[in-house]
Amino acid sequence: MPTRGRSGCGSTRPDPRGVSRRTVPTRGAARRGTFDPGARGRFWFTRAWGAVMSGQLAKKSLVRITAIALAVATLTAAGPGHDAAADPAPGSSVVNGLHVSGAYLLDGNSLAVQLRGADLMSSEYACSGGWGFVAGLDDAASRENVLDAMETWGINSVRVPLNSDCWFGTKPQLAGNPWVGAPYRTEMTTWINQITSRGMVAIADLHWAAPDGHLATGQSSMADADTSVQFWSELALEFGGDSNVVFDLFNEPYLNREFEEGASAPGSDITDIDSAWDCWANGCTATWYDASQSPTNQTYEVAGMQDLIDAVRNEGATNVLLISGLQYSQYFDRLSGSTLPVTDWMDNIAISFHAYPGNTCGLDDNPCRSDLVNVSTFHPLIVGEYGRSDCKTTGIDNFLDWADVYGISYLGWQWLPLDGVPCNNGGKYTLTDDAQTGAPSKTGLAVKNHYLERSWQDTTTQITTAFLPTGLAGTKYRTDLTAAGGTPKYKWSFAGGTLPPGLKLQSKGRLSGTLANPGSWVFYLQVTDNSTPVKFTDTQVFVFDVDPMFITTTSLFEGYVGQKYTTKLTAQGGKSARKWTVLTGALPAGLKLSSSGTLSGRPTTIGVHHFTVRLTDGTKPTANTATQDLEITINP
Repeated sequence: MPTRGRSGCGSTRPDPRGVSRRTVPTRGAARRGTFDPGARGRFWFTRAWGAVMSGQLAKKSLVRITAIALAVATLTAAGPGHDAAADPAPGSSVVNGLHVSGAYLLDGNSLAVQLRGADLMSSEYACSGGWGFVAGLDDAASRENVLDAMETWGINSVRVPLNSDCWFGTKPQLAGNPWVGAPYRTEMTTWINQITSRGMVAIADLHWAAPDGHLATGQSSMADADTSVQFWSELALEFGGDSNVVFDLFNEPYLNREFEEGASAPGSDITDIDSAWDCWANGCTATWYDASQSPTNQTYEVAGMQDLIDAVRNEGATNVLLISGLQYSQYFDRLSGSTLPVTDWMDNIAISFHAYPGNTCGLDDNPCRSDLVNVSTFHPLIVGEYGRSDCKTTGIDNFLDWADVYGISYLGWQWLPLDGVPCNNGGKYTLTDDAQTGAPSKTGLAVKNHYLERSWQDTTTQITTAFLPTGLAGTKYRTDLTAAGGTPKYKWSFAGGTLPPGLKLQSKGRLSGTLANPGSWVFYLQVTDNSTPVKFTDTQVFVFDVDPMFITTTSLFEGYVGQKYTTKLTAQGGKSARKWTVLTGALPAGLKLSSSGTLSGRPTTIGVHHFTVRLTDGTKPTANTATQDLEITINP
């Protein structure tokens, strides 16, 4: 979470990490206070098209750049400060289950999902403070009002910060506190179930935790072994059957600060970045930081991300897991490859990143955005928090537009109004002026308008083909593209990039032809519906792979001297006029290989004979080739 200035009981708490970690002077006004659907549609297409041409999207095969221009004219802003709440709710917030497939979040129908949501803070600290569950929203009816309001924003996900000490309620410091233990568990379970019953995604976030001897009243540097593992075991048992609940295993680890600031306590295992990442993954002994995030001379036992993953999976829960890197979800170099420092036998992990102005990698247009795109090439990327603390909108549109181009999910920090917190103190992170009606703050208005526009696009024409089946060089290929929404009949067209040689697109949406050579191609396809007077379009980028021709014969049966021997070599792929030859080695005396692949004759020499065969097809101008090492035993 970005700020320790929270609204509650008429008091706020300052940000103990200091203004320099989150805030910088704003650099000009917001790009616009209203939105123009036509302008934004052109902007998305231009950004995505430029990214493809520069190679940035070469590995990202599912990016939605819907250009609907005047088709959503009913949402066009009436002027500066327009509140989109007056417009009809898009009714598109429902998500049907979640799972990870490669670099994508998919729903229960295996369609790509982009989360657009909000965090709602206070459930991590009101309980330990002894005054509530969720600030001003302790009853279920009030929270239903919140969800009603969120739906008018087109929100489809809510992040719920949790406190492990409040969940258990067993520490001496909490004796007599009526907001912890069973009451807290009941209320948080109800709240999460309220969210998912709407078809929204609830992100259960372990925000605050503390080892035995301490109380979770602030952000620790990592999950602790005393309480956090058991916490996730219990949440896995409670919500393991609901795929609309995502488990955010720990909010903003910062184990790296020990060696970077020379603040390690005696006995700490952390001495450099490698040991910090190892502790993040597998646990260790680390320095304890107090509630103000200042180092102490004490240590505690860390539960690594692997411990938390295992706690969830050992209970049979299959939920999507969300993991954050070091430096308050700012370091992700160890999370940007195909192999992570932790393992999940389900491969159901997404990466979290938090974006605020002034961070090394934040809401500003930092060079690190290319690194984030690399992360999203291998894993789903969810911006678990983004926002401003100064009531301004600078950078909001630019950041969300960028995330949209790459299919990155995002949740704004945060929904509750912060009455009495001035805009100039660096702590007014709020999207609303009223949590139950959803009346937006100035920052929230930019967020709301963006969410609504994206939600309206979700209800129009969409390409529903997520992936193209892999082809085989030298063979015929055919697949039919699919779309939904708008008005059939659909018309398909090529929108850029390069189709594989031999492949053609028909206007009815059929990709067909005889594929020539192996390789990987990136191209855009566009669908246009039959609406009048304005037509809806959707454009999607695909990565299409063509596998090489290959020989399927990998072993030969034994032969005998003087006896007739016949076998046919086989292969997959390749055009007609295929030709077989012996590339290296020698056949047993008496055997010959025909150009059609028949190995025959009467062997005359005993022994084990090794040789390599080559297959060449008739593809022009460049033939496909394949080789295979073989051996044959000739017995007496």
